[in-house]
Amino acid sequence: MNETGVDDRGELRKQAQTILRGAGSDPGELLDLAERLKELDEFGYARRLLGRAREKPVHDQALQLKLCQRHSLCTYKDPDLPTYDKLNRALDILKEEEDLKVTKEQETLGLAGAIYKRMWEVDTDKAHLERSFSFYNRGFLLGPDKDQGYTGINAAYVLDLLAKIEERYAAEVGTESPTAPQRRLDAQHIREKLVDVLPGLEDNPEYGWLKGKWWFPMTVAEAYFGLGRYDEARRWLTRAKKTVTDTPLWMFESSAVQLASLAQLQHGVSSDISEHQDSEAWGVLQEFLDDKADAVRTVFSGKFGLGLSGGGFRASFFHIGVLAKLAELDLLRHMA
Repeated sequence: MNETGVDDRGELRKQAQTILRGAGSDPGELLDLAERLKELDEFGYARRLLGRAREKPVHDQALQLKLCQRHSLCTYKDPDLPTYDKLNRALDILKEEEDLKVTKEQETLGLAGAIYKRMWEVDTDKAHLERSFSFYNRGFLLGPDKDQGYTGINAAYVLDLLAKIEERYAAEVGTESPTAPQRRLDAQHIREKLVDVLPGLEDNPEYGWLKGKWWFPMTVAEAYFGLGRYDEARRWLTRAKKTVTDTPLWMFESSAVQLASLAQLQHGVSSDISEHQDSEAWGVLQEFLDDKADAVRTVFSGKFGLGLSGGGFRASFFHIGVLAKLAELDLLRHMA
């Protein structure tokens, strides 16, 4: 994983601070610096630089769109911003440049899909997941070769999420979901298309720039993993780790969490390691994470911890309200 030194990070921060205090810089230079900061999880600095760049006159339409897309991405990923505010702001940024109802920009569609998926993760509103799938699927239908499978692999994942939710709803009333099987079949078809198209891109000189890109082998690996073709998935995961040595930690963690979630969705993997340590899905993930049992346990269970400070009456009263809201949003079940 990326081991960029503190000195490099500090120098980039200093450059960003100098610019944000008013030093001149053109939009292209700001984009380059923001990209480097983004790779180091410095989303706050990257977001502010991109906002500054978009305030300047930009006569290159392609650059203007790229600035918008990166600004939206860094806004919704900035951990220092309030969750709902940053997600809605990220959508607004996209809308400032494009009409989301008709756009055929795959990156924009992918960003909109990611934002709505994150909204669902926060409030579990199924409507957000439906919107997420719609945007991802529109991107996929434009051609998986054009975005190297990004929107397609996420469309398939969201279909599996929707299928699981619909099965749970049906089970609660003692019936079976009429839509879940088709959701899973559609997800399978998307993944089959991806494994048919993506591996061959490397033989095309036009895609020589894919070499060394972490997300490309990971996309192919996830497609094979979702199809239950674990030998192929293992080969692509191993290749990703061997050939890409400077992967930002957030990218690695994101990949691990989605693979673990996919295993749970499709194969009913339990959070109890002893129950699935001999399964193929478990074996592939364990190898990918270098046998880090604690990390595997975390991504399989999908749980998080909650720390509540302060022992006085006012603090306790506030904590009760927090727990009540988490229960209302059906999030307490995700806590360890």
